[in-house]
Amino acid sequence: MEKPIHIAVVPGVGYSHLNPILQFSKLLVHLHPHFHVTCFIPSLGSLPTDSKTILQTLPSNIHCYFLPPLDPKNLPLQLPLELQLQFTVNHSLPSLHQVLKTLTLKTPFVAMIVDSFAVEALDLAKEFNMLSYVYFPSAVTTLSSYFHLIKLDKVTSCEYRDLPEPVKIPGCVPIHGRDLVVQAQDRLSQSYKFLLKRVERFRLVDGVIINSFLEMEIGVIRALVEEGSGNPVVYPVGPIIQQDTQQGHDLECLAWLDKQQPCSVLFVSFGSGGTLSQEQIFELALGLELSDHRFLWVMRAPSNLANAAYLSGGKDGVDPLQFLPSGFLDRTKEKGLVIPLWAPQIQILSHSSVGGFLSHCGWNSVLESVMHGVPLITWPLFAEQRMNAVVLSEGLKVGVRPRVNENGIVEREEIVKVIKCLMEGEEGGTMRDRMKELKNAANNAIKEDGSSIKTLSQLALKLRNLAFLNKVSFMNLDMEKTIHIAVVPGVGFGHLVPILQFTKLLVHLHPFIHVTCLIPTLGSPPSALKTILQTLPSNINYTFLLPVDPNDLPQETLTLEMKSQLIVTLSLPYLHQALKSLALRTPLVALVADSFAVEALNFAKDFNMLSYIYFTSAATTLSFSFYFPKLDEETSCEYRDLPEPIKIPGCIPLHGSDLLTPAQDRSSQAYKHFLQHSKSLCFADGVLVNSFLEMEMGPIKALTEEGSGNPAVYPIGPIIQTGTKSGSDVGNGKECLTWLDKQKPCSVLYVSFGSGGTLSQEQTVELALGLELSNHRFLWVVRAPNNSANAAYFSTQDDDVDPLKFLPSGFLERTKEKGLVIPSWAPQIQILSHSSVGGFLSHCGWNSCLESVMHGVPLITWPLFAEQRMNAALLSEGLKVGVRPRVNENGIVERVEIVKVIKCLMEEEEGRNLCNNMKELKDAAINALKENGPSTKTIYQLTLKWRNLV
Repeated sequence: MEKPIHIAVVPGVGYSHLNPILQFSKLLVHLHPHFHVTCFIPSLGSLPTDSKTILQTLPSNIHCYFLPPLDPKNLPLQLPLELQLQFTVNHSLPSLHQVLKTLTLKTPFVAMIVDSFAVEALDLAKEFNMLSYVYFPSAVTTLSSYFHLIKLDKVTSCEYRDLPEPVKIPGCVPIHGRDLVVQAQDRLSQSYKFLLKRVERFRLVDGVIINSFLEMEIGVIRALVEEGSGNPVVYPVGPIIQQDTQQGHDLECLAWLDKQQPCSVLFVSFGSGGTLSQEQIFELALGLELSDHRFLWVMRAPSNLANAAYLSGGKDGVDPLQFLPSGFLDRTKEKGLVIPLWAPQIQILSHSSVGGFLSHCGWNSVLESVMHGVPLITWPLFAEQRMNAVVLSEGLKVGVRPRVNENGIVEREEIVKVIKCLMEGEEGGTMRDRMKELKNAANNAIKEDGSSIKTLSQLALKLRNLAFLNKVSFMNLDMEKTIHIAVVPGVGFGHLVPILQFTKLLVHLHPFIHVTCLIPTLGSPPSALKTILQTLPSNINYTFLLPVDPNDLPQETLTLEMKSQLIVTLSLPYLHQALKSLALRTPLVALVADSFAVEALNFAKDFNMLSYIYFTSAATTLSFSFYFPKLDEETSCEYRDLPEPIKIPGCIPLHGSDLLTPAQDRSSQAYKHFLQHSKSLCFADGVLVNSFLEMEMGPIKALTEEGSGNPAVYPIGPIIQTGTKSGSDVGNGKECLTWLDKQKPCSVLYVSFGSGGTLSQEQTVELALGLELSNHRFLWVVRAPNNSANAAYFSTQDDDVDPLKFLPSGFLERTKEKGLVIPSWAPQIQILSHSSVGGFLSHCGWNSCLESVMHGVPLITWPLFAEQRMNAALLSEGLKVGVRPRVNENGIVERVEIVKVIKCLMEEEEGRNLCNNMKELKDAAINALKENGPSTKTIYQLTLKWRNLV
């Protein structure tokens, strides 16, 4: 298994400080699965239900230690909220120290990340040799104001609220002193002194991770990171919000929203801890009623303390609805809905009927509103919420802020005014447009190449490099750490050879990678396979899984695809055991499985590996596979009956009759199996496809397009079997190559249907007579006839049947001066690379296609089974490097048609054009595999990802 990088995380106390740092941890391990996070959770009393629900959603590489809770009765009386939070963390420090002391004996923690209200825990980071970071769950503006407060405290003698001019914080909109954080409103208070002390601690950390993003607070972020500012490194990694868990989707409020018009409802909520006074509840209720707008209000019982529900959630058994004005619920039942205590905020904000959000401006709620594009009425209550309101209403101009009277109350008339401004006025429309722009910027920030994801990757890289240096320093490891990957080939020569060739190229380019191939088989391995295995380098090991007994396969006829899959399925218990044994002695980074062995990827998670599919066919076929579930939903008839070609993303239009074999009968088991197979491709971490950009630019660009929903696609081809000359010095190999040496350049048509293709008796006769009548030289690898086109796929026909006896009477004698017929097998690589070969009549198996491209030999495309018709269409209609014969109504290519396509390829101008096109494609293929070629670079990117995981 890969070596994990361990991070210690200490959340703050309360939902608004626990949830953000957990969401950050989830994002970190999602983007960088080799990171393991251990959360040490302090608490005041028992954890609330909301927190427990979040903890149940954590992935396996986030572990939680619950520190002994502080009994609320042990808190000093009349302690402000922020000091309650700090007191609780301080109470937990001895327990945290003890558990860290135990864990660090076996787990080397690289860094400690603490919530901004848990900075005292950072004393332990130094003791246990960890980097120290603060996770700041508020705006960058707030962080900047904190750093500025140190300077402001020294140059100001009065209370900040009494300053005649707004405070100018670097990079921020001017902020009135009364809008600074609550702790700064009384400079003689313990809360203010605690804030200054906390900010001084911020300056000593290795970095501050902050839940905002560059495009939202660009001025203040630039000011913070300005050289010479004296601030620690700042990492804006947001917006990180809680994901919609689908919980509560059957609630009354969502059913009610479903009945409302788009953007017609004002959502009113003061977060997980905000409360209003009795007087303010009355004014808000009457303001909502008088506005004549639809509303959904999440209400709590009144309190004169704005943050009274922060630690309790307000769930004290008191029905808040009793505090509403008399008759309010009855008068507004057609326009509004009041929900006591809690509602699913994410689902509500994402609902199409919600057009505005009256919010307390807690930063989590602000980001949730931004992510869903909902403009705000900003109604701050406590903490830094007034600053957030200023940023939103005066800076970003995505919210409107009501005025309070001299008693701190927002009156009903003011409430009506701001609701109408937001929900129906021109100013509200402008705010909505700005919020949509901000929403787009937020979504872009957390895309793969977005500013926040890049920032998080920079942080992860720093931690990874530190982990690596620690390993070198303390464990005396080699700098060139071996990376181990496991590979599971498919069954059959056509699926085994490509993935073995890939592994050979991989370890040749990157010798620090070691590969273990775990090979499923049906019966004993064929001799041709054993020959290939003997050529593997020392850093590729292989193990044959216990062979599947052919007698264990169902007696009924199975398609090739289903048979291949079933063999892998029957091998899974042995594969699991082999992986388990391997993982005990070798840290495996990734599991690469053939496209017919995707079930094996279920084990990747068990052994903490990344999962990849090695796709042995064209990118066109891969694009179709991803598109197939959609096509299935949109089409009612058989695809071959569609009047128009099918438009697959990035591909040439394909007739339904040319789709791969399992798609030709929608009622068959093979079809259902392929549909399920196509859906399963999306669950891999990536797909390695044996093609290259210049050959299939359209489908590859479509596959890798942002927003496609596909896993990462790595075009790494063309990877073909190299000419080892094994077999070319003996038997059929020597005979055919000697014969080719006597022929003129480009004069011979090579005819072969791959390692598994077979023709019927009738088709064998027609092909023989077509070759004879063409009067062109040919080298034909012939097999005994069979009515099943893939009859030789598993057996390769080593059954002592002489295929030559099925040729037309006298054929060999009549063609002995022009042609050579080789039974069963010939060394294809050496033949295609021979100067006398000018054309290739091929079944269009993808391996053969790539071998033809690499040697610049144009084709007669004669597909038989699987995806070969799609390959034929790509070669003949798309790339124009082949000519395709027509079949008659019985599926036979007649001798006359065979003569026609041979002459077209071997002597006509069209054939010369095909040859020129193929030469250009050959050059592109060779360039793709050069040191700076696109495919070689792609392999490098993949290995770099694996290397970073070790």
